[in-house]
Amino acid sequence: MTWLDDGYLYHYTSASGLLGILKTRSVWATDSDYLNDGTDCKVIDNHLRTYLNEGNFRRTFPGTARQQDALEAHLCRGMRTFVASFSRVPNSLTQFRMYAPDDGGFVVGFPREILKKSAQLVDVVYDENGEEQWCQNFISEFCKKIEERDDGRTDMLSLADLADSDQRLFNQRIAEGMRRKSQEFEQEKEVRLVCHAGAVKLRPSRKNNVLVPYVEIQIPNEEFQVKVAAGPGPFQNSIARAGLSYLPIAIGEELGLWNIGVLSIGSSAHRIGM
Repeated sequence: MTWLDDGYLYHYTSASGLLGILKTRSVWATDSDYLNDGTDCKVIDNHLRTYLNEGNFRRTFPGTARQQDALEAHLCRGMRTFVASFSRVPNSLTQFRMYAPDDGGFVVGFPREILKKSAQLVDVVYDENGEEQWCQNFISEFCKKIEERDDGRTDMLSLADLADSDQRLFNQRIAEGMRRKSQEFEQEKEVRLVCHAGAVKLRPSRKNNVLVPYVEIQIPNEEFQVKVAAGPGPFQNSIARAGLSYLPIAIGEELGLWNIGVLSIGSSAHRIGM
């Protein structure tokens, strides 16, 4: 795997996914509760809940029992989040294995500056030590807010809301959760395209056993080059590349102002044979 930091971000997909992206000039952002990794976007909340549930931490909690209960109430609040995953790496065999069909897939790349016009871009961080320090700082600040505003009579949920009346701490927690991921996935060099609203649709999962909520994020109809490449598979060097050359003709006016450039990522061993 090589890492080409060329200002583009790459999305791994199937043949039908590639055609859908180019024809609609959009990408599908999946509800974060339905992402492949069950801990995606939940790393920070999981850390905070672990601290609250561990016996040693409960005994050394930097605040009162009411502050601890208020923090637990605060963690019950969430935000519906939709994520489309991109990578700074255009030729990751691991990501072709994970996110494309078993018999071959494609990668499509867009300039980072173009995607920034579509939704929020979040560069993922894989620093577990940093997660712990962030959680400790968050807890300390939350407890301080509670101490300033607790009259001793307010219920826990209302107290949590009162302590974060401007939602600054809530927004910080959600944002930090978006940018954190387990170090096991560091090689993905992930960048997330994130939104919190939109017309929700349903699609079947890859195994056709779950209905997955998603929203479409439109990508600007501006003049730039879209990079596409065929991933590792039995026809990587012939049929797949030949098919890519027909994309501008086949899609026609639906492509808008976009230009397609076929990216050569080199040959790889087909994953089924590895």
